[in-house]
Amino acid sequence: MTVEEQRIRELAYHIWLSEGCPEGQHDRHWQMACKLAEAEVRAGTPAPRPRKPAAPRKPQAVAAVPTTSGGTPLKSVEKKPRASRSRPAGS
Repeated sequence: MTVEEQRIRELAYHIWLSEGCPEGQHDRHWQMACKLAEAEVRAGTPAPRPRKPAAPRKPQAVAAVPTTSGGTPLKSVEKKPRASRSRPAGS
C-alpha cells in the first residue's frame, strides 16, 4: 500500500467517524478522501504523522459512600451558595 493510499484510507475513516459511522457510504467517503488528499498535495501540506496510542489510564479510586448503620446511603449535603453583599442605600 502506498503512502497516498494509506492517507486516503485514514481520511475516509475520519470522515466515516465524523458522520456517525453510517453503513453503505464507503464509496462516497473514499471519493471525499481522494479529493482531500489531492488538495493536500496541491497545497504542499505534509501529511500529519500518526500519533502514538495513548497509554492506558490507571483506574481512579472510588470514594466510599457514607452509609447509615442499616446500610442505606446517607443523604448528600450540598453547599449553599454564598450570599452576595448588598451595597448600602444612598452611598
